[in-house]
Amino acid sequence: MTSAETTEVVERSAWPVFITVNRKEVKVDGPKVSGLDIKKAAIEQGLEIKLDFKLAEETADGKERIIGDADIVEVTEKSVFWATAGDDNS
Repeated sequence: MTSAETTEVVERSAWPVFITVNRKEVKVDGPKVSGLDIKKAAIEQGLEIKLDFKLAEETADGKERIIGDADIVEVTEKSVFWATAGDDNS
């Protein structure tokens, strides 16, 4: 399989997943997506965040896990993320 064929297979295996970012529903192409792609999708869909914001995923036990721009996460309809300015201490 060539790299072009591999890319095509990966693209076909993606489907829309509605996640939550800062309490707003955001559609991403999942099930695997990068932190940067989550922020880009949120911005494109009207959230007032910036690409340099810190992104965190809310875990099942209520804690937060920092997601870097290059980190790939598997998302579901239950995935919740928070995007905050780097200097936000809340």
